[in-house]
Amino acid sequence: MRQLPDNSALRVARRNLDGLPFYRLLRDWSWHDTVQSWAIQFSITLPDPVTESSIPQTTLWWLRASDSFPRGPIEILPDSVAGIRGTYPHQALNLDIDAPWRTGRICLSDRWTNDARYRDQLEPRDAESRLVWHVYRAHAWISAARDGSLQAEGEPFELPPMLETGALPKDYRRIAFAEGLDAGNWLAGLTSGRCELVPVNDSTLALTRFGDHRGRKIPSHQWGTLLSKRASVVSGIWLLLPGYPVVEPWSAPQTWGELRAAMRRFGLDLDAALKRLLPGLRNGRKTFVMLGCPIPERYGEPVRKLHWLAAALLPLSRAHVDGFRDGEIGWWHADRHGQFRNEAPIFWVETVDWHPDALRGRGSVAEYWRKARVGMLGAGALGSAFAELLIRGGVRHLTVYDSEALMGGNLVRHTGTMASVGANKSEGLAAHLNQASPHAQVTAFPVSIPFLEPEPLEALRQTDIVVDCTGDDDVIDQLAATDWGEPRERLLISVSMGFKAHRAFLFLSRGSAFDGETFHRLMSPWREREWQEIEAADLPRDALGCWHPLLPAAAHDVWSVAAALVQFLETQGVEESASRFIVLERRADGLGFDIAQDTKGQ
Repeated sequence: MRQLPDNSALRVARRNLDGLPFYRLLRDWSWHDTVQSWAIQFSITLPDPVTESSIPQTTLWWLRASDSFPRGPIEILPDSVAGIRGTYPHQALNLDIDAPWRTGRICLSDRWTNDARYRDQLEPRDAESRLVWHVYRAHAWISAARDGSLQAEGEPFELPPMLETGALPKDYRRIAFAEGLDAGNWLAGLTSGRCELVPVNDSTLALTRFGDHRGRKIPSHQWGTLLSKRASVVSGIWLLLPGYPVVEPWSAPQTWGELRAAMRRFGLDLDAALKRLLPGLRNGRKTFVMLGCPIPERYGEPVRKLHWLAAALLPLSRAHVDGFRDGEIGWWHADRHGQFRNEAPIFWVETVDWHPDALRGRGSVAEYWRKARVGMLGAGALGSAFAELLIRGGVRHLTVYDSEALMGGNLVRHTGTMASVGANKSEGLAAHLNQASPHAQVTAFPVSIPFLEPEPLEALRQTDIVVDCTGDDDVIDQLAATDWGEPRERLLISVSMGFKAHRAFLFLSRGSAFDGETFHRLMSPWREREWQEIEAADLPRDALGCWHPLLPAAAHDVWSVAAALVQFLETQGVEESASRFIVLERRADGLGFDIAQDTKGQ
């Protein structure tokens, strides 16, 4: 057995715990091969017993530390015999395993102490104080758990932990959902029905196509182009609950009996719902149950979102089962005494919230852009980067126009890949962007000037924002001359970049027509300046001959121009004015841009 030297950092750190009045060492450091860590056993005693609490005054714990201490993780877990047995908020699922400890690691990264020395202090990394910090906060966590104050009003809501062991057909391990409380127009009056899953990739499915208990379709969230066109691979049922099913203190049901009891507390009969919904799914295939649970964003606040739980089912009975009659009634009783019996485990499947609001938490473009229908002319290097930033920022509706094919040389700074070489740029970009967001609805028209054909022109007329990324004066003139149909307010934008992407040019024209005359007047002196810089340069060439010069600009230069333009439009580019011309000039150190010209309303 491995022995710990007396002068090791772990020995020094452990001795520093002796001064804590609530702490008592029960077993010194020992090595555990199964988890490749050192561990000590200790007790924590709270000052006063609370008779109505399930947590006794003294509880036993284990602290595990890495062999590389003071580096590495530190975990505090309940003792397998005299530790807490329930699962509490801010704790991993607390299961009994073949070890001296249980699995319920407590979360100490939050504020579980009133002592100012530890409440707001970041975890120290030195050997002398790191263990003290953890044990002190463990004491505060236990006190809060005993007092029922782990869930403080105003703190973010935490989902009860569960054991996710379920698998669906082809071993899909995860279900994405986007149905939220904003779907109240169809949830009102409906508490159950049928639903389907479509594949996202080899590991993830998306919840879609809701119906009532007879399978008749009802309006639901509209996924993006990619997922909306995919065929269902598995059918299941959905139930809407009044709240989240919890096994006290704070865990998800792990057996069907526990789920029955949790639903009875809501006044719901799980068996009655299953009997009504499962007929028609006895096809020899795996199926699933989705439970919709309204939850708040923060404790003490009204419910704001709908979280979905998913339980995978084994194929339902559909043939003769010994001891049960043939037919639906007999098959139900066979399943009720089989995979739905009280002690049977629930095979929970991981679910992930892909509602637009949830994805937007990582960052997004302004609401003005997210709600707009955007048309983009030109799917070249700048256009592809610009469009990617919009879609990843939450823009859902984008129509792209470009007649050219993607060539090998374009890959240097285009967002396309070798899979798209030779294909039309707009169609390749649309396919790529529909893969970039589950909510993207990107359409392509493989035409250069869309205003000459009825269908592309009509699609452009339906947009709220038009962005020209071609850098082509002919397109500017076409924008100015276009018959936009019924007059209405829209934002018409031209974006382009200069030689070596040292400058970005942005022109905004708000109204029912593009102000081409003002654009040409303001752009003219900059066009002359750019031409002089190009004339003085020895340009690289795409092929032999005088007709194949290339304007050099690396991918990071082009994409930084796109980012700067989006950022500018985010912060100040959609204000009310007839027109606006902005020139962004790259700083001498290459890090960022300054405004070289900003002319409004001329």
